[in-house]
This record gives sequence, structure tokens and C-alpha cells, in this order.
Amino acid sequence: MSNKINPIEGILKEVRKVVVGYDEMTEKVCYALFAPGGHVLMEAVWGLAKSVTANAFGRAIKGATWSRFQMTPDMMPADIKGNRVYNRELSKYEIIQGPVFANIVLADEINRTTPQTQSALLEPMAENSVTIAGQTFRMPNLFCVIATQNPRQSEGTYPLPEPQLDRFLFKIDMGYVSEEAEDAILRNQNTLKGQDPYKAIVPQVSVEDILQLRGLIGMTHVSDAARAYILALVRGTRPGDKHFNTIVERTGADGVAYRDAIEIGAGPRALQALLAASQIRAFHMGKSYVLPEHIQYVYKDVIRHRLFLHQKALLRKTVTVDQLVATALKGTPLLSSDERDYVPVGVGSLGG
Repeated sequence: MSNKINPIEGILKEVRKVVVGYDEMTEKVCYALFAPGGHVLMEAVWGLAKSVTANAFGRAIKGATWSRFQMTPDMMPADIKGNRVYNRELSKYEIIQGPVFANIVLADEINRTTPQTQSALLEPMAENSVTIAGQTFRMPNLFCVIATQNPRQSEGTYPLPEPQLDRFLFKIDMGYVSEEAEDAILRNQNTLKGQDPYKAIVPQVSVEDILQLRGLIGMTHVSDAARAYILALVRGTRPGDKHFNTIVERTGADGVAYRDAIEIGAGPRALQALLAASQIRAFHMGKSYVLPEHIQYVYKDVIRHRLFLHQKALLRKTVTVDQLVATALKGTPLLSSDERDYVPVGVGSLGG
């Protein structure tokens, strides 16, 4: 990989040869690759390029492996993790690893399967390891789960438990692309023409590049002002916290809805996720330090699956989670709006 190529752009350039009209979504998925323990949950109806996205990322990274499994009600944990089987030729038991052992894993329609099977993904996501028949196996250093789910109101779904939701760096709600993007899709029907839709992808960034750059991205400077903003945004989702009260007081009628809707706010893992995602965004934008705009860009996707609403708010459907996130951003004041307060001491230029 050339040192002049921003590795995030190097991956995105190739992915976007296949995935059309979802620029922000592909950015967030790419960011997850650069965050240790970064996983993505995408909520969408069928046919919105979820599996195509995972496949494209797998092909856009040199040396990466990818796998896909369709989650169904009759699926068992062993179908994901693997199992111990008897080899008649060798007259002994062997461990056969399941499809979860890959760099990029697409768990399609994760909320269609039972909680028992959903939990088979929790260990590798949380501990970066899998236990099969009493033996523990390490996952690849680059391991990213891209899970998709149907909207919660769909029949035959099992909502993910809160501890598992908290393991996802981002939750992305996908909508339909623009008319222009759909027109581009119609004009480029490689699959219907019997062609390989991924043949144009030429990987520029390797697994090793990503792993090396994680350390560099982790050194992106986070000033006192940026850290205070991250703390205020996350703690401001917790009823009773002073930052929560500030949001309510500063946002009028929206603040009243905010106060009445949220039952449980984001936990400490959200702080870590928001910090890591902000550093990756800053790196992507060519900065060596985090600015409020970097934090704001990733905040919605970091927080939306970590807010839990009162049952009354869910039943009345008077407010959406994204509206609450917007209220939190609107009502959380910056410690400083001067970029100089976010630059490391001794850096003379604001160019990054």
C-alpha cells in the first residue's frame, strides 16, 4: 500500500464500485474495521445491499476471508461456532470450525434466530475467542461481525438482548437510496448479465495494513475539550445525570419529550466506542486530533442502539430514537468552539 493512500479511502474506493448510493453506511462499516472489537448492526428490510456490502469489503482487503450465514429459527449454536465430530477414517474426534472463523462475518437476519443461537456470537464478539467442546480457539486479529436484522415489528423476530447490542460499535438504520443511485443500479446490472459483480474490485489495503494502522489511529490526540464533550454526550443520555438535565433545559418541548421517553441511557462502553469512532473519523479526515464535528458525525450510530425507552413511549410512538439523539446533540454545549483548544500542545498548524 502506498503511504500516500489514505487506507480508509483505499478500501472505500473499491467497495463503492459495487455498493451504490450508501456512502455514509460504507464509511461507518469501514470505520469498524479499524476499531478493535468493532462490529456493525444494520437494520433494514430485504434487498438493500447488506450481503453485497459484506462481500465487497471481504474482497476489497488483501488476504481477508469472509463468510455468510443465514440466521433461521431452527439454527443451532454449533452451526455458527463449529462442533466436535467423529472421524471414522482416523478413529478419533476432530474439531470442525464453523463459519464464524473469518475476518468479516455476515450474520444475516440475526433477530430471526433464537436467543440461544444469538448468544453463539456473543463470545467471539466480546472475548475474541470461541469455545468448542471445551477447547478455546482465538479469532483472527481482524474480526468484524456485520449483522443485519429485520425491523423489530416484523413477525417471527427475537430482539437482541441489551448486552449483545452493546457489543456493536455502530447500529446503522438503512433506508432506500436516492432515485439517481437506483438509476445507476439499473444501468449496471452485472449480475443479471451473468457477470461477476465484484470483478472490478482491486484490493489496495491488506489485513496487515489495517492492524498496523489501528495503533496509529489510537494515538490520535483527544484534548480535554473533546473528552469533556464525549462525556457530556454519553452521560447526557442517563436520566438523573446533570448533563441529562442540561439537555432537557436547553431544548424546550423536545427536551420534555426526551425526559419522558428515555428509561435507560448508554453505559461506559458507549464512551469507549464514541472515542474510538471519533479518532477513526479524524484520521479519515486527515486530522491528527479529534474535533467536535468528528464526534458529532459518528454519535448517532454509536448511541441509537444503547438508548432504551419507557414502554409508554414505545407504545405511543410519539418520538423516535433518532429524534432523541438529535435532541441530545442540540442540547449538549461545547466546552469550546475554537479549534485551537483541540490541537496537541506544540502543534503550530491547524492543518492536521
